[in-house]
Order: sequence, then structure tokens, then C-alpha cells
Amino acid sequence: GDKTVSYAELNSATIPASGGAITGLTQSVDVYDTYKIDYSITEASSVVVAGENYQRVGTIFMSGRTDFNSGNGAVLFQDFSTEMVDTALSGNVTFSAELTGTDIIVSAVNSIGRDLSMKYIVKRWSSL
Repeated sequence: GDKTVSYAELNSATIPASGGAITGLTQSVDVYDTYKIDYSITEASSVVVAGENYQRVGTIFMSGRTDFNSGNGAVLFQDFSTEMVDTALSGNVTFSAELTGTDIIVSAVNSIGRDLSMKYIVKRWSSL
């Protein structure tokens, strides 16, 4: 195969200024229990303001098991990322995850104070 892989279209999600669950990132552990999500985040293109740019790139690793914690389930979650915040903004984005039933729900705390746009690709497999 090619040494360089290009993606013409990506999955996308919005991270609202208020934060909360990111619906597009919800993943089920019914078939696949382990996920690697490569992503980039920028300011939402609907609002362009000089000096208010945001850029982040990272990789999320997560794995969920419904049989952990006496059947209550548990999620392994790690986010490796780096970001830059323009001069007129401050804050950052932090992610967390929890297992609800058989779904891994990813949530964000967005202290940037404006809507952000996330583009990502998902790699998944079953560890069991």
C-alpha cells in the first residue's frame, strides 16, 4: 500500500461552548471493545474572529468492559494531545468517558468559551 494515507472525508462532531456529551463519539462495546480515535479540533467555521483561533490534534485510546466492577462496567480512557490557543482566547478542552449500558459515552469540558469543530477517524477491534 501507499506510505501516505489521505482521508478526503472524516467523521465530524461539534463540541459546544457549554461542553457535555459528544454524541458522534459514542461507541458501543457490543462487538468491538477497543477504540483508537485520531482527531483534530478547530474553532467552528461558522464564527471567524481575528485572534480567536484554536487548534488541537490528538489521539484518544479507550476500551470498555461491561463485566468489570461486579458487572457495572468500566472504561480505560487516555487522550494524548497538544493544542494552541490564539491571543484573544484562553482555556482548553478536556475529555472523559463513562460506560452507560454497552455504550462508551465521551464528554468534553470546553473552557475556551466557543463552539469547536472536531474531525476524526476511528480504528476499532475486539480485545476479547
